[in-house]
Amino acid sequence: VGQTTVTLPAKGEFDGRIEGAVGQLIIIVPKGMELRVRSNLALANIITPAAYRKRDRVYTSPGYETAANRIDLEVGMAVGNVMIREK
Repeated sequence: VGQTTVTLPAKGEFDGRIEGAVGQLIIIVPKGMELRVRSNLALANIITPAAYRKRDRVYTSPGYETAANRIDLEVGMAVGNVMIREK
């Protein structure tokens, strides 16, 4: 319960998973890092930058497919908001 902020690494290629129950999750994506998020949300919303593409429950940053620096992230939240912010 509450607000959690997670800052992703600036370089490399990673897979990860973040689970939340109730509250707000803020994911900070450093400049130069590309991201794909597979969402598993119950009564939660996900807010992404405008350039992200959405297909079903998957949100992808514009340069993800060809990026050397990228993260494949699974995010679960029961109630609340998930916000993705680029830094």
